[in-house]
Amino acid sequence: MSALTKIAVVLLVVASLLLSAGVVVFVNKVEHFKDTADAAQAKYDKEFSYNKDLVQQVASVNALILKTQGDANRSIDQLKQDVAAKDNAALDLKSQLAKLETDKKVVEVALANMTKVQEGLQGQLAASQGQITDLRKNLASVTDERHSINVQLTDALSKVDALDRARKAAEEKAARAQASLGELEAQMASAGFRRDTLPKRLNEGSPVLEGVVSSVFPAGGKPWASISLGAKDNVVKGMKFNVVNNNEFLGYLTIQTTEPNEATGVLDGPAVEKVHTGDQVKTQLQ
Repeated sequence: MSALTKIAVVLLVVASLLLSAGVVVFVNKVEHFKDTADAAQAKYDKEFSYNKDLVQQVASVNALILKTQGDANRSIDQLKQDVAAKDNAALDLKSQLAKLETDKKVVEVALANMTKVQEGLQGQLAASQGQITDLRKNLASVTDERHSINVQLTDALSKVDALDRARKAAEEKAARAQASLGELEAQMASAGFRRDTLPKRLNEGSPVLEGVVSSVFPAGGKPWASISLGAKDNVVKGMKFNVVNNNEFLGYLTIQTTEPNEATGVLDGPAVEKVHTGDQVKTQLQ
């Protein structure tokens, strides 16, 4: 065996030993790394779980913060409304206070006036007491005068009694006259007359004329009529005729226009709606 071969063998042995030692060291290192990795993984899992819990806690805290902030905002708004309402109430109270101050001044003035009036009344009361004394003095003389007046009153009552009897007699007479008037008015009503529409029995200064209604017609919102008398019968404008149907008085016809054989006028009176062709017209009623 040559020296080179020996050296190679030695180197191979040395290399084998070094490789064995390296393998042993590597194996030891690998086991150590595995333990370290397992520990690191366990620590990571623990930290991840802790961080997850922290995230959930932070989310809960944020939700609680948002809820609290909303409640606080609502409380602030309510407080603002309460403050505004209290401000309005304070303004109302100030207005009421100002009015009360004004009323107080008015009352003070009225009280001062009442005090002056009371002083005046007290003075009048003192004067009245003096007048009462004078009146008491006059009362005695008035009593005597009253006795005299009572005597005169007795005489006057006797006269009043006589006058009352005379009044009753007059009232009875008036009642009889009223009854007679009622009977007369009833008779007038049965004849178609009333006191306020009683026709005149005579047209003073007018000739005695009689004719008949020839036509009845409306004009200008009033009833009109034409009669069988005209200018040749001395009928003139303004002449008034009584319109009758047998013994019933219907009204008046006041002439407005005339023609030789006809005249036309306005009807008025208590029963002009009953006027028809053929009714009589007269200047005088018998």
